[in-house]
Order: sequence, then C-alpha cells, then structure tokens
Amino acid sequence: MRPRVLGRYLRRHAALRLLLVALVLLGLGLMFDLLDASEDILRRSDRVVADLFLYVALRLPSLVSELFGFLVLLGGLFTVIDLFRHRELVVMWAAGLSPADLARHLLPFAALLAVSKFLLDDRLVPPTAAVLREWDVGRFSTDFGVGPGRWVWVEIDGAALKADAAAARERRLERVELFLRDEAGRLRARLVASRAEPVDGRLRFFDATLYPAGPGRPERFPVYDHPGRVDLAAVQLMARPAQELALPDLVRVIRARGYGMRPVHPHRVWAQARFSDPLGAGALLLLPLALLRSFSRRGITSRLFAEALALGFLYELAHGFLLALGEGGFVPAPLAAWGLPLLLVAGLLLAFRRAHAGAGRLDPVPLRRCRPASPS
Repeated sequence: MRPRVLGRYLRRHAALRLLLVALVLLGLGLMFDLLDASEDILRRSDRVVADLFLYVALRLPSLVSELFGFLVLLGGLFTVIDLFRHRELVVMWAAGLSPADLARHLLPFAALLAVSKFLLDDRLVPPTAAVLREWDVGRFSTDFGVGPGRWVWVEIDGAALKADAAAARERRLERVELFLRDEAGRLRARLVASRAEPVDGRLRFFDATLYPAGPGRPERFPVYDHPGRVDLAAVQLMARPAQELALPDLVRVIRARGYGMRPVHPHRVWAQARFSDPLGAGALLLLPLALLRSFSRRGITSRLFAEALALGFLYELAHGFLLALGEGGFVPAPLAAWGLPLLLVAGLLLAFRRAHAGAGRLDPVPLRRCRPASPS
C-alpha cells in the first residue's frame, strides 16, 4: 500500500472511531447533565421542550471541551484495537512499519484535533457559557466559578465596592456596598444601596444608606454620588471564570492587572492553557500507538486498553491538579499550563524513537513452509 493511501486510510479509520465514541459519551454526558439542570429549566421556563433543546445546544460546546481529551484517547485506542482485531496491524508490521511510522501518518489528524480544541475553547465556549450563566441553570448557577461567594470587588479611589456578581456579568451594579476608608486605611463608613450607575466620572448610588463606623446614626440618601470611575466592561470580565473567557479578554485582564479586583493567576494560567491543552489533546491520539512497543503480537487488546486508559486518566488528573495550583498562584503559570502536555509529548517522542530504531519494533510473523499435498 502506498504511503499516501495508507495515511488517508488510517486518518479516516481514526475519524470514524472518534465520531462513534463522541456520540456515545456525549449522549450519556448530556443525559446526566439534563438531570441536573432540568429542575432549573422547568422552574424558569414556559416552553419546556424548546428550552431543553436550547440548553443542549448551549451546553454541548463546554461539555465537548471537558471531555475532549478522553474522547480523543478512546478514539485512538479503538482505532488501534480494530486494526489489530482485523489483522490489518499485523500486515503493517509484516511490511516493516513501526508504531512510529503509523503515528507519522496520523500526525495531520492530531494537528486538526488540536486546532479544533483551540477554536472550541476560544470561540464557542465563552459565548455559550455566558448565556448559560445569565440563564442560571445547572452547574452554571450564580454560585459557580465567581470567586468567594456571589460578589465581585472593585477598588475606587481608596474605597472598596462590593456588587452582585450575577448582575455584574450583565454590566449592572446591584446590591452594592461601598466601604469608605480614611487616609490610614481604616474603615470610616459603609454605604449600602440597591443599585449604582457610573455618571460623568463619578458613581451614583440609589436608595442609599450610610452607616458610620463609629458612633452615630445611619443616614438615608435617595441619591448619593461618590467620586471615581468604574469600567463596567472590566467588571463584567472579572465576574466570569477565567477559563470561560476568550484569549483577547484574558490578555486584557492580565495587562490591566485584574483592574484592582482580584489576582490574575487564573487568567495567566488559562491564557497559556489555551495553547497547551490542544497540544496535549492531539498527543493523546497517538498514546495507544506508543504503547504498542511493549506488547507482543498476541493478546494485546485487554492490556493495551487498560494501560492506555490508566495513563490517560493519570494525565488528565495531574494536568487538572497543576492547573488548580497555578490558579491559586502556588506554581508558575507556564509550569501549570505546559508541564504535563510537554511531558506527554516527550514521552511519546522517546517511545516512537525507540520503536523506529528497532528496540521495540514488533517482529513480523515468519511464514511456515507447507509441504505439498500427496496425490490421493
């Protein structure tokens, strides 16, 4: 078989297996996710069936992003197992092809998967997740991923503003509190208002009550103006989880150092993970081929399946743990984002190099000589 024909065959084979795995796993994932979100949808909706279909369409990008690594790993695993089950892999071994040669033919498909992962995380997940958070259903409720509690904090000329995070995601300041401090940084008063709006370089509070820190009675103001500017677009960005922001928004927050609202460790991590995650996802497609070097011709299916799943699960678990440490500022962002993907790629390169050099290549099966049948 010509190399170009073989490459097209392997890529088509892998794409079909990946599609079947995705249909099954995403169907199960959506079913369990609907069980969690259906109560919220039923409580808020007058068009239950239409809203359920709308929820599925909006939830699908983020669900695919969450399961992308396992989908690619299982797609590659079933590709290798099917090739072995139909003896096609044995024929390729007999022709002198090593696992490294087969992986080279799958590299364009792995690169396509990596690009798809990047576009999915950067173009589809941010807008659909924003709509689901405004809808306030399932795991996208107001309490999820906003930081401590349901509030966003903003610094305004020495004062600290506290506002409802759900309203801030829609560029509104509601249920606000303003903590006024003196020159020494001590609290001198607390202003509580139903809502606030930026007006001509100052912040205007409505239905406000001023509580002094020391002795004194509270004062009520229908309208209270406080000097200082508030960028509602920036507040909206900071009220959303970093992993749900597009790359330009992540860069904007990092350059502005969080607008004085909170640390930007998560934004630094996810800005780099936007590139490292696709690299790791593409590499998982080739992991089953790299493990072939440690097996004999017979009985590889169960052992290959177990080892590939174990290594893939360990990779996803360790990568998620490092990302969490990076979000908290415990490890540098480059290490959190790139550590495990680069380690995975290095391991694959080492395995394929050994296989191509012949250290782990599977020997072709010798053909037994058959004696001609004696005439009857």
